[in-house]
Amino acid sequence: MQARNIGFVFQNYALFPHMNVAQNIEYPLELHGWSADERRARVEEILQLIEMPQVATRAVGELSGGQQQRVAIGRALAYRPALLLLDEPMGALDRRLRQQLGADLREIQQRTGITAVYVTHDQEEAFILSDTIAVMAQGSILQHATPTELYFHPNSRFVAEFLGEANFVAVSGLERGANGGLAALTAYGAVPVTDGRGDSQAQPQLVAVLRPEDVVLTDESSANAGFVPPIPVQIVKELFLGSRCRVTVRAPDGKQILVECAKEQVPAQGRQAYIKWKLNAAVLVDR
Repeated sequence: MQARNIGFVFQNYALFPHMNVAQNIEYPLELHGWSADERRARVEEILQLIEMPQVATRAVGELSGGQQQRVAIGRALAYRPALLLLDEPMGALDRRLRQQLGADLREIQQRTGITAVYVTHDQEEAFILSDTIAVMAQGSILQHATPTELYFHPNSRFVAEFLGEANFVAVSGLERGANGGLAALTAYGAVPVTDGRGDSQAQPQLVAVLRPEDVVLTDESSANAGFVPPIPVQIVKELFLGSRCRVTVRAPDGKQILVECAKEQVPAQGRQAYIKWKLNAAVLVDR
């Protein structure tokens, strides 16, 4: 890594316990032959960058996990590498701290302008940090796109499942509407879809992907412009998640569908309910 001018942030930070914070940051500068004055100035610059100038002389063992992560990032950036590699550097932190430090790391990366490759299994981290994301399976890249494109327009069932909760509606066939739009034939009728299959359109087995937050739960049976016709459902269970509820409903064909909505939008238990979604909210992918 050193010879190739690549910075690396390890999963367990790999800080030197016998060195204080400033010495950890300075170490790669010594390896690269920086003078004492250059090292001193750069360490001060990095401490300001990671917003930790007050802990320069503290032992790394006295720092919190989040502070140690910042020092590890600062050390990797110290000698101005051409590329920064990060191997799940926030895996040991709790969810709230991962969110905060993920946003901080994104800001640091934007300020330095360095190209960074970040390896993670946490899709929320990937969304926070990335300009583009590559989803891999068995050594192959399945889709490479912006976070928004990946989430709302996956090109396969694997990508859709990997990047969050999703409903999958079986498709028995396809048809073109009068306006040229594509519709999938399902147990709930012809459903307008966006085609996300890319180059793999020869696959015979298809499903429509529908994100839970795109499904509207209502007690009204009347149709609305811009939405598919309401589908009668039975509420199976409700899971309160604080800012939202995750509701499981059973459709007429027996399939269970996930819906995410505000608590006040959940009909009372036992009442007739319906679901609907905006036209083209569903994405067609290979099963």
